Amino acid sequence: MKTCYTCGTRIKIISGGKLQTKEEVCYNCMTQITKELNTTRISRVSGEEAMKAINTVNGRKNLSSENQSNVIAMISSLDIPAVKLLLKRKEIKELPNVLHDQEQILHMIQGIYSGGIGILVLTNKRMIFVDKGMMYGLKVEEFPLANINSVTFESGLLMGKVKIHSSGNGAEISNVDKDAARHFADYYSRMKHSESTASSSDSNPTVDVIGQIERLAELRDKGIITPEDFESQKQKMLEKL
Repeated sequence: MKTCYTCGTRIKIISGGKLQTKEEVCYNCMTQITKELNTTRISRVSGEEAMKAINTVNGRKNLSSENQSNVIAMISSLDIPAVKLLLKRKEIKELPNVLHDQEQILHMIQGIYSGGIGILVLTNKRMIFVDKGMMYGLKVEEFPLANINSVTFESGLLMGKVKIHSSGNGAEISNVDKDAARHFADYYSRMKHSESTASSSDSNPTVDVIGQIERLAELRDKGIITPEDFESQKQKMLEKL
C-alpha cells in the first residue's frame, strides 16, 4: 500500500497527487503544501520543497500548541472566581496571538461589551476585551494601563458591571457575575495602590522593606517574576535594613 511521502500515512483510496519528483502525498499534505507555497499544482513541487513546507507548517503548529499551553497554565494559576468556566471560552484559544512578548495575565472576567460576549483580560501592560464572535470573527479592543484612571463595579441582584474610567476610550462591561465584578475591581485597585506605594517609597528614606518583600512574594507566587528574581530583589531589600 502506498504511503504519503511527507507524513508517512497510508494512502487508502485517493491521494493528493504526485510531486514533480514523482513521490505521492496524501490529500491533507497536498492541501497544506500548496497553501504554504502559494501554488495550485502539486505536480510543480519537488520532494525537497514539499518536505520543507510541511516542516514549516508543523513548526507553527507546535509553537501555537506550546503558547496555548502556557496561556492555560497562566490562567489556571490565577486566584479568580469561576476560572474553570473561563478556560472553556473560545477566546482563550486566541490569546496566544493577542498577547505581546513578556505579557502576563493577572485577572480575567466574562461579560458583554459593545454588543459582544467575550472576556476582559487584565495584564501587566493593559486591559484587553476579546470577543470571538460566531459571525464576525475576532474583535479585540485594548485599554493601556497608563490611560486608565480607575476601575469601578456595580452590583445587581445576580449580575454586575465593571466600568473602566479612562482618559481615552472608557468602557462598561455588563452581565458580569457580581462576585467576579467586585473581585476584578478590587484586584485592580490593590494593584494600583501597590504601584503607587512602591513609587512613593523610591523617594522616601524610610522604605517599607518588609512590605515590599511581601509584594514581591505575591508576584513570585503568581508566576509574574521567577524565584531567582525574587531572591535577588529580597537580598537587595534586606541590605537596606
